[in-house]
Amino acid sequence: MVFAVIFDLDGTLADTMDDLGTAMNNMLKKLGYDTRTKGELIRFINNGARNFVRQSLPEELQDIDLVVDSALATYEDEYSKCYANDTYPFDGIPEALGGLKERKIRLGVLSNKQDKFVRALTEKLFGKKLFKCTLGNRDDLPKKPNPEGALLVAKALGAKPENCIFVGDSDVDVKTAHNAGMLSIAVTWGYRTEQVLREAGADYIVSDTEGLIRVIDKVLDEKDPKRKKTKIQIKMKTDLSKYENKLPNKDPQPEAPQAEEPTPEEPKAEEPKVEEPKQEKLESPLKKHKSTVTPIVAKRNKKK
Repeated sequence: MVFAVIFDLDGTLADTMDDLGTAMNNMLKKLGYDTRTKGELIRFINNGARNFVRQSLPEELQDIDLVVDSALATYEDEYSKCYANDTYPFDGIPEALGGLKERKIRLGVLSNKQDKFVRALTEKLFGKKLFKCTLGNRDDLPKKPNPEGALLVAKALGAKPENCIFVGDSDVDVKTAHNAGMLSIAVTWGYRTEQVLREAGADYIVSDTEGLIRVIDKVLDEKDPKRKKTKIQIKMKTDLSKYENKLPNKDPQPEAPQAEEPTPEEPKAEEPKVEEPKQEKLESPLKKHKSTVTPIVAKRNKKK
C-alpha cells in the first residue's frame, strides 16, 4: 500500500512572507501607490498571485483587468529578484520531512504560488530528491481548492486519494483536501488562525512538527497496522487528543480492542522482553484516538 503526504508551501513548509511583502511593496511603489502592511498582505494571500496583486492595489482599481494584469507582470518581475532572499523552512520542517521519507512515505507539494517559483524554492530549500512531485499554479490547471491539482499530485506519487494526507496552513488547504477525498491536517504556525482552520473543518490541527509526525503515524497505522516502522524515534511530548478537531455532539468512537497479535513464539516470551515496552510506548497514546478519514463538514482550529 502506497501512502503519500502532500504539503502546501507558503506558511506550511516555509515562511515566505518577507519576500512576498518586499516584492508586493516594491511593485506598489513603482506604480505610485501606497504600500501595504504585513498584516494586510497576509490577509490577501492563499488564492494565487493575481488575486494577491488585485487585493493589494487601491480598491478603486481592483476590478480593472488591464490594471491588474499590468501590475501582476511588475509583481512577478519584483518577486523573481527576491523570492529566496528571506524565505526559510519553518523550525523542525527539514527533520519532519526526513522522518517521513525514512518511513517510505511519498512526498509532494501543491501550491497556488506560480509553478516556476514553487519548483525553484522547493529545490533551493529542500534539494532535488525529497519531493517526488511539486506543482504550482499553471494556466492549464485550476487553483486550490479545486481538487484537480491535488489529484494530479496524488497520481504522480502513485497513491490513491484516500491514502493521501494533505497538510496546509489555510482554509483553502482544508477545502482542497476534502474536495479531493483526502484527510486534512492543518498547521497553526502559518498565516491563518486556529479558529479559521477549525471552522474550515480540518480533521486534525497541529501546532508543532512533532505533533504532525505523530498524527501522520497514527492515521497511517490505522490504515495499515502492519506497515513497517523505521528506527526513527520521536519523543512524545503531547497527547494527540489536543490535535484532533472534534465536533460538538460527535459520537465518541468505541475504543479499539488491543489487538496484540499472538505470536507462535509466545512460549519464549522472555527473549522479546525489550520489544514489548517498545511497542507499548509507540502504540498506547495513539489507540485512545480514532481519526476520521472521511471528509467532515464541521467547525475547526488557529493561527500563525
